[in-house]
Amino acid sequence: FTLPILLNIGIIIFYILSLPVFVALIQRVNLVDVTTFNGRSFLWQRAFDWMIFDQRGLLFGNGSSGHYFLHLIPDYAKKFGFTGEQNLHLHSTTLMTIVDQGIFGLAVLLFLCYHIFRHYRTEFQKNSPDGVFFAAVVFLVFVMQVDTFCYSESLGYVILCLLAARMSVDAKTV
Repeated sequence: FTLPILLNIGIIIFYILSLPVFVALIQRVNLVDVTTFNGRSFLWQRAFDWMIFDQRGLLFGNGSSGHYFLHLIPDYAKKFGFTGEQNLHLHSTTLMTIVDQGIFGLAVLLFLCYHIFRHYRTEFQKNSPDGVFFAAVVFLVFVMQVDTFCYSESLGYVILCLLAARMSVDAKTV
């Protein structure tokens, strides 16, 4: 739900970043860069258009690099000098999961993230040593909306899997 909110409040973010307090910190505040999140909103919009209008593979996905199969972004691949659009991703773990694995794949990912979040929040509230990982979980849950950091070939995916493994192994039995 983060992406539709971001797509609709881009201009507000630009005006906030244009305030004198932030101008000193941020040397260049470009309307197009801020409101499109460095061009990511164009990619996100293509995925939303596919979900609303086309919907091929929406339930079970279109396989690895499903956006390549659907031809969602061939013009962007050419614009950025990629030989094929499979080298360009949608900059959103959530959207990549929906396109590649479908609604059912996203449900599995969200189920896993929910249980990881709930476990580490409980550990944090109990002041247990594993509670320190709660900040990493919150970061991963947020960043998976706006980047592919948590997607299958990225480092965030490994971190997410390690957090799930730590959650599922009882320390007393090890």
